[in-house]
Amino acid sequence: MVVKRLFSGSKFAVFHNQDKYREEYKERANLFFTDKQDFEEEIVSACFEEKEEDILKGIINNGDTKGLHRQINQNKLNGIITKYGVPLAHVDKDYDFMTDDRDLLYPLFLSWLDINKSIILGRIIGESLPKKLIPAKFKDVIEAAKAVSQNV
Repeated sequence: MVVKRLFSGSKFAVFHNQDKYREEYKERANLFFTDKQDFEEEIVSACFEEKEEDILKGIINNGDTKGLHRQINQNKLNGIITKYGVPLAHVDKDYDFMTDDRDLLYPLFLSWLDINKSIILGRIIGESLPKKLIPAKFKDVIEAAKAVSQNV
């Protein structure tokens, strides 16, 4: 509660994963939630919808010393397949990103992003995504943050 009192009256633009949403948050100003389950799914699905998987591959090449040869453990991959309800049978081995199988690449990208969450990765993603691939909800949060910062 100390933090709540410290920031009482402050203006924010906050962005959370969908799994944190509660109905009581519905009317709060400048409180946004992802449309998908989380940030990772927003980014991966936007790239896949536009058939821009190469952008995700570039992010991995920039953010991982092994680049596309990075192996994702089968247990992690199966956990992601289950978590996101990916319509793919569970895998029985580790995989890297050298595959051409789009159905397998989707959970591979989600796995890698989940494992590598960081401020640095966020910066790489921000610098790598063209404007057309920035999810609409992200743009809404950026606009809200700009508006809040102008009224400080």
